[in-house]
Amino acid sequence: MTLFPPRTVVESHVHPTLEGAAACGQLRVVVKGSITYNGQKYGPGDWFFIPNDISYSFVTDQDVETLENYYYQYNGVTGLPMRFSCLRPVMGGNK
Repeated sequence: MTLFPPRTVVESHVHPTLEGAAACGQLRVVVKGSITYNGQKYGPGDWFFIPNDISYSFVTDQDVETLENYYYQYNGVTGLPMRFSCLRPVMGGNK
């Protein structure tokens, strides 16, 4: 889990697909506060998916800390796939 102070800007960056791993990405779940990603605001209980090899950035809530939980396609540097690594890159969440 990651706790962001209010008004955090995560600058544009890319998470590359690891050689030999499924080309998937990351699943982010907002626990507290909000994240604005790709023009949409996600609040507590919402989730969004970011495919690997895609440049992205986001901004957190302007007034309160934001707590998020995120899952990558692999387990750190080991390259081991996680259970959801076969998800198709569908953008969006509960909205």
